[in-house]
Amino acid sequence: MNDEELKTWLCSQMAAIEDEQTIRERLRKLVSLSEITDNGLEKSRLADQIQMLEEHLEEAPLRTLDQPQGIDELMLGLVQYRAMVFAFEKVKSENSPFDKLPFFKMWIVSAGYLVATIIGKLTNKDNRDNSLKSAWKKCNQAIKESGVISTEEWKKLDNLIRTNTYFSNESSKAIRFRNKTIAHNEATFIPSWSDLDNDIKILARVWSVLSIWCAFPQPSPFNDSKQMFSGLEAFFNTNEFDQLSKHYEHYVSEFCEWCRTSLVAGEPQTRSPFLSLKVTIKHYPNRV
Repeated sequence: MNDEELKTWLCSQMAAIEDEQTIRERLRKLVSLSEITDNGLEKSRLADQIQMLEEHLEEAPLRTLDQPQGIDELMLGLVQYRAMVFAFEKVKSENSPFDKLPFFKMWIVSAGYLVATIIGKLTNKDNRDNSLKSAWKKCNQAIKESGVISTEEWKKLDNLIRTNTYFSNESSKAIRFRNKTIAHNEATFIPSWSDLDNDIKILARVWSVLSIWCAFPQPSPFNDSKQMFSGLEAFFNTNEFDQLSKHYEHYVSEFCEWCRTSLVAGEPQTRSPFLSLKVTIKHYPNRV
């Protein structure tokens, strides 16, 4: 494959085939962004994406049960679950539902299982899987030659994701948890959430580099923080509920920074997989 063919292939792996509800939600966000931006170039790009999604809804097949999830869907779902847990960790409720109620206790345990399982999916070495590792293995040389990241960082990412150096039972506590405790009943090892974050930081950067290389930045794909905690008002007072939203947004912002931050230089880079729009309000005092 040449570079353009590889990019087309990678975009298909990242997005895969989406369900109708997901496509319509993406379309709604793009239309909203298009209405508020006054940047001609961005408006044109958004119009192209809107048209593409509208045509996709009319013509393309929607996902069925025998098709894999897209890498984007896995990555963004992982982040949002972790962001919710992060918020629950930071906010101490007067009602203490996680101490008193079985449902909340089971939810927090299940969230850990889910996050570790998704990390396992993203780093699976089987070439048949639609994983981040498989995508990197196929595109890594083209990415190296493109200069989208430094040679030093490319070497580090390639070593971390393509080989089994890091994402193994020995080096990754998330993978050890997934393999030894979730997939098999070999041990009762349970990692801390900070252990899982160590893996998410690496995956964020790998996913970001792949996204930047193959496609335009996308508008913020994350669910609204209030929406994420909707229905829990009976267990958290107004101030606690606001704090949950605040901490959820904080974690999502951290993830966005991990996406931009070089694993070698340790500093945020210019390019991001997410579209950032600036709205300028112009005031003309003499205009009637």
